[in-house]
Amino acid sequence: MEFAVMASVFILVIFGLVAYGGAIAEAEGDVQSAAQNAARAASLVSQGRAPAEARAVANANLAAAGRSCRGGRSVAITAWTHSPGTGGYVEVTVTCTVDLGDIAPGNAPGSRTIVKTAREVVDTFRGGS
Repeated sequence: MEFAVMASVFILVIFGLVAYGGAIAEAEGDVQSAAQNAARAASLVSQGRAPAEARAVANANLAAAGRSCRGGRSVAITAWTHSPGTGGYVEVTVTCTVDLGDIAPGNAPGSRTIVKTAREVVDTFRGGS
């Protein structure tokens, strides 16, 4: 009898940990997707328009995923290597601090800062000038 009760509690704890890990992985995937889409969008426009475009796309992606970030979202172009007529790349970093209570079951306390970076080749024909 006691074994059955302890086994039930143990199984519930394991399921809770799996759900918690899955929720964190989902949040990290949302931020990574936002960084990838923002980098792609920035690579298609001029260098002057790239920061605003990256910010708009990242914010739209995170909002569509239902991901709220404590203190707002940070979207930064961390690298831009491009000379006129040559190739190059743009790198975008998205930072989002998520409340663990929002993503994990059981209203967990605390927060986690997720930082993801993505790089895209600058499109020399459509943008990057």
